[in-house]
Amino acid sequence: MATTTTFNSIHTMENGLPQQRQAMNENGSQKRTACRRLLIAGVALAVACGIAFMIAAFTICNKDFCVIIPPNDEQTTFNSVLNFTTTGGDTLISGPNDWMPNDKAVSGEFEIYRRGSDGRYIAQFTDFMSDPGPDLHLVFTNIAVDASWTNEDAPDGSLTVLLTESGEADDEALWDGHGRLSKEGNFYQVLPEEFDPEDWVMATVWCVQLGHLFGMVSIPIIETYALVSGPNDWMPNDRDVGGQLEIYRRNSDNRYIAQFTDFSSDEGPDLHLVFTTIDVDAEWTNEDAPEDSLVVLLTESGDEGDALWDGHGRLSKEGSFYQVLPAEYSPYDYEMATVWCIKFGHLFSMVDLQPLNPATYETVSGSKDWQPNDKTVSGDFELVKRSTDGRYIAQFTDFMSDPGPDLHLVFTNIAVDASWTNEYVPDGSLIVLLTESGEADDGGLWDGHGRLSKEGNFYQVLPEDFDPDDWVMATNWCVQLGHLFGMVEL
Repeated sequence: MATTTTFNSIHTMENGLPQQRQAMNENGSQKRTACRRLLIAGVALAVACGIAFMIAAFTICNKDFCVIIPPNDEQTTFNSVLNFTTTGGDTLISGPNDWMPNDKAVSGEFEIYRRGSDGRYIAQFTDFMSDPGPDLHLVFTNIAVDASWTNEDAPDGSLTVLLTESGEADDEALWDGHGRLSKEGNFYQVLPEEFDPEDWVMATVWCVQLGHLFGMVSIPIIETYALVSGPNDWMPNDRDVGGQLEIYRRNSDNRYIAQFTDFSSDEGPDLHLVFTTIDVDAEWTNEDAPEDSLVVLLTESGDEGDALWDGHGRLSKEGSFYQVLPAEYSPYDYEMATVWCIKFGHLFSMVDLQPLNPATYETVSGSKDWQPNDKTVSGDFELVKRSTDGRYIAQFTDFMSDPGPDLHLVFTNIAVDASWTNEYVPDGSLIVLLTESGEADDGGLWDGHGRLSKEGNFYQVLPEDFDPDDWVMATNWCVQLGHLFGMVEL
């Protein structure tokens, strides 16, 4: 299991650097049907017996609704075609990046993590050292700064972070009584709740009182990817083809990527990467690719919009490389990836993409307690992101509510409180209809209306365009009568 970086001391840090990618489950040759039957049987056994193994695996279920969330919501970091690393529950967002001194001595490394337990961002200092100053602070800037800012105040719109004794945000005791950046060595600081790494270009050491820039560090965001299928071995047909293929989903935009490792193939005049909606075998050797197949054109860099490889986008690369797949690609639509000579209708090789790897879940917000308004509402609420398709999921645990005629799960873009008790939902709110199974593509609405009348432990896949950054609260609202039962802050 990949290790998790822990932040437990201002002087020490557990060894939590990203570890090399672990071997993945090699069950790519099994059929989708068998996998589904096995999963259904496993869930049924967990519900019927409550066996200890499922409890240890963090199974959240009752007799009607069940979701199994693995305890290790592992993320895969994709830095290049040859460098894959993993982190555990805490996701590395930026770094390690070296401090760059200006006209003062500043050294060490700086990283930003996203903590899995609550989604808060954390600044991690390693071997940090700085010349002393009367009023040094950790300051994030929304523009790049350099030596020209040496004797200037921090740019407008900058964020000055006050350090606490423990590094935790809720510690009321400021470090040195002022929150200055006078610590040295290895320590961390939980950043303000509104901190978003997308908003900032650099972290700096700035003497705020005198307007003097001591040092700076760029904080580029690391792109992360979730493994969806593989690694799967290429199966040669009547030509020699070797290596492995994996399908990843890019977390930032949910685009899928084909990763080739140690790939090699006999030459052909017009070889292409072709995804098929049906299983193909030796019977297709001298046939054209099946209808509804997807022919992918390779680019020079592997990124979309770049010049076509070899001028035609053919699969003539070798070794380890990747290709961003078309926006319409979904791993749920295709059974196999193939090497096909399009011009002469000849199947060189194929790889089975099914079954897909088990989903993992990244905590986005939670676990938060429901706050009752003037009705009884209780339990925990959590937002998670599913690795296989990037969909957000609302997870209810021990949920209970007083009954109402038209209760719904409503996300609001403003904070609401008791003053909204007898009001209709705010303009721009999102009303989510619950389905029977909790899956978004379930045609059957719960209770025929999609109301929030379930109790206990259950989940609901949220609409495809749901973005947690758009919403401030989740609420339990009687939409018909305009009555707020309870709310939870996201």
